[in-house]
Amino acid sequence: MWKKKNWRELKDKVKDGVVDLKERTPELTRQARELTDKARVVIEEGLARSLDRTVRLAVTGFSRSGKTVFTMSMVHLLKHLREQPELVADLGIGEIVSVQVETAPALDSARFPYAQCIADLSRNPALWPEGTRNVSEIRITIRYRMLHKFVVPVGDGTRTLYVDIIDYPGEWLLDLPLLNKSYAQWSTQALALMEQPRRAQFAAKWRTFAQAIDPAQSAAETEELITKGADLFREYLKACRAAGLQFIQPGRFIMPGDLEGKLLLQFFPLQATTSVPEGSLIGELERRYEGYRKSVVGEFYSRYFNGFNRQVVLVDILTVLNNGQQTFIDTRDALQEILENFRYGDSNWWSRLFKPNIDRVLITATKADRVSRDQSPLLKHFLEAMLEDTRDDLAAKGTSVKVRYNAISALCCTKDIKCMVAGAPTSCIQGIPVGEMNLVTYYPGQVPSRPPADDDWEGYSFRDFSPSPGQYQHGELLDHLQMHAVIRDLIGDKL
Repeated sequence: MWKKKNWRELKDKVKDGVVDLKERTPELTRQARELTDKARVVIEEGLARSLDRTVRLAVTGFSRSGKTVFTMSMVHLLKHLREQPELVADLGIGEIVSVQVETAPALDSARFPYAQCIADLSRNPALWPEGTRNVSEIRITIRYRMLHKFVVPVGDGTRTLYVDIIDYPGEWLLDLPLLNKSYAQWSTQALALMEQPRRAQFAAKWRTFAQAIDPAQSAAETEELITKGADLFREYLKACRAAGLQFIQPGRFIMPGDLEGKLLLQFFPLQATTSVPEGSLIGELERRYEGYRKSVVGEFYSRYFNGFNRQVVLVDILTVLNNGQQTFIDTRDALQEILENFRYGDSNWWSRLFKPNIDRVLITATKADRVSRDQSPLLKHFLEAMLEDTRDDLAAKGTSVKVRYNAISALCCTKDIKCMVAGAPTSCIQGIPVGEMNLVTYYPGQVPSRPPADDDWEGYSFRDFSPSPGQYQHGELLDHLQMHAVIRDLIGDKL
C-alpha cells in the first residue's frame, strides 16, 4: 500500500522530469484495478462466510479408502451441474450462472490434480488416479439463481457458493490423536497394540531389540541405537499397513513427505519402570516425540483442520470384511479416536466467521460397486452398527451435529447383471478385475448387515475392479452411485 512518502517521491520525480506520468498511467491504472479485484474477492468471500455460503469440506479416510477418487468425482459433478437437471432441481436452484474450478484457496498449497485424474481415466487402458502423497486443495465457485416462489430477489438474484475441498494422505490423519497424548501415554498404547495376535508377528524384531535397551542410559551415547530402533519400528508399522491394519502411529513414519531423514522421525515407544536421570535415552525419545507432536501434527491440524464446517468420512467396509475381525476392530478404534479430534457443534454467524464448527457429518461406505446395488442398504446398516459408539459420543457431547450414513461408489467400474446361482436367479456384477483384461460375471456373496460374530468372519472375498477401457470420454459425466445424495447432504442447505 502506498503511503504519503511514496506519493511525495513520485510527485518530485514527475516535477524533475525523471518520471513521465503519461507513461506510468497504464501501470498505475492496472495496479489500481488489481487492488480493486482483490478487495472484491475478499469482500465476496467474507460475505459468503457471514451468509453461510461457504463449504469447507474435510474428506476424512484412511489410505486406500478412496479419498482421491471421491474428491475427483465430486469436483467433476459440481463442474458439470448444468448437465444434471435433476440434481439442480433437487438443490432448489433455478439457474446455474457459472461454475468455476479454481486454484487452491491458500497460495502456499498445491492444487488438487483434478485434470490429471480425468486424463488418467481417459487412457486406454484407463488408470486409477494416483493416491495422495501430500496436501492439496481445490475450490469450486458456483454462481446461481434460486427458484423464488414467494420472495422478490434483490438485484438479479445471483448468489455465490464456495466449496473448498482439502485432500491429504490418510496416513497423516492417524496422527491427530497424538495431539492429546504425552509420550508416556502414546508408548503405553503402542506397546499394548503390539501384543495383539495380528500385530505380534510383525513386532518380533523390534521387541527383541527393545528388551536389550536401558531407558536410563545416556542419550549422548545412543544416536546409532535410536536410529536402529526407529528403523525397526518403521518396519513394524509398514508390515501392519501391508496386512490391512489401519491404526498406524505416527503416520509419517510410513509416508514422511518432506520429513524424510529428519530427527523428528527418529524415535520409538519405550517405558521406564523407575525414574531416570536427566539426559537419558528415554528423555531424548520424549524430546523428539514432543517436537513431532507440536511442530508437525500441531501445525498440520491448525493449518488445515480448524476451518472445516462439513466432514465426509470414507470407510472401505468390503476390504475390512476381507481382512477379518482384527482389521475391523483396528479400523473401528482408529476412526473413533480420530473423530474425537474434530470440532463439532452449531455454526452460528460468529463461529462461521472466526471459529467454524463441523455441523454436518456424512459417514459413507465406499466402493459399493464391488457388490450389486441391491446390497447398498446392507453396507449402510453395517457402517451404522460399526460406528454406533461414535454417534452416541457425539450425542453425549450435546452437539446438534447431523450425522448421516450412506453407501456410495464415486466411480462405478461394474454393472449389475442377473445370473443363476445354485439354480436361482441372483443379482451379480460384471466388470474387469484388477490385474485382468477380460470382463467377468461374478457373485460376490452377501454383505452382513452387522459385524459378524467372533467365529463367523471367514469366507469374505470381495474383488477389486478396474475402470473399463474408454469408460470416460472428455466432457461426459462419470458413472457413480449415490454421489448426488452426497452433494445434497453436504451443500444442499447452503444454497
